[in-house]
Amino acid sequence: MDAGRIFVVPGRKHPKIIVDEDEYELHGNYKTKTMWRCTHYHKSRCRANATTFGKMLKKQNEHNHEPTRPGLIHVIPGKKYPKIILNMDEYEKTGSRNHGNLWRCTQYYKTRCSSRLITFKNKVKIRSGHNHDPVNPNINSATPLKVHLSYEDQRKPSLL
Repeated sequence: MDAGRIFVVPGRKHPKIIVDEDEYELHGNYKTKTMWRCTHYHKSRCRANATTFGKMLKKQNEHNHEPTRPGLIHVIPGKKYPKIILNMDEYEKTGSRNHGNLWRCTQYYKTRCSSRLITFKNKVKIRSGHNHDPVNPNINSATPLKVHLSYEDQRKPSLL
């Protein structure tokens, strides 16, 4: 599997990696592979783990908690309203309510994609996954914003 970007950061005792919005700590280092486990292993008994083989990454088990790192969204100007880019997918604003702004995937009319977002201050709630490949929008003119991501259903979108 190919994870878009993997960041290596120092930990208190051992290095950590950041994949998507989750942190893993070093669990074992072997000749051909390195084992990592979720940093919430002791706190919430999270069984999520990852194995790296050179530049390849294999993730196993789902996390039993919210992401440990905030996500990064990009905001770009649209024709009428701004657009949000999250995990290489574009969302357009469809309305606002007292609990925040509502967004839907720009591929809705082409593929009937049901992916939706709700934004409120610096929080983004993802309501469902996509039924298509990422659209790879141009983010050169985008403004990056750090947000906390939460998922309404258990199917978490990923770049892997």
